[in-house]
Amino acid sequence: MAEEAASDPIDICPSSSHDVVACLMCSLLKTRDQFYDDGCDNCEEFLHIQNNRDNLHDFTTANYYGVVSLMQPKESWVAKWQRIATFKPGCYALRVVGKVSSQVLADFAVPEEQMMRYRGEVAFNASS
Repeated sequence: MAEEAASDPIDICPSSSHDVVACLMCSLLKTRDQFYDDGCDNCEEFLHIQNNRDNLHDFTTANYYGVVSLMQPKESWVAKWQRIATFKPGCYALRVVGKVSSQVLADFAVPEEQMMRYRGEVAFNASS
């Protein structure tokens, strides 16, 4: 937890209000340049967005609603409600509109835990 609190808020928020997109898997908000330069803080190990324009296009969307900023996700009731308490601190969309095909999810070996959180039209969690 001390590691999360030590993060500089500037580093975990979109660097501008222009060209902000959301990760389709975890709803993290960043500018396209931030996703390209740094990847997704939560999903990079399997989505490989960093330095990959095709994956950036496939796994992010500018079509989202609402924003919540989380500084200490493990202690936040909002994070628990949104099912993002295990994610990194940052700004998240409340609702993301878009989908990733089930074939792409399988091809990228998305972990089962992450697929349970996925809220797109190809959701694997029947209660979502």
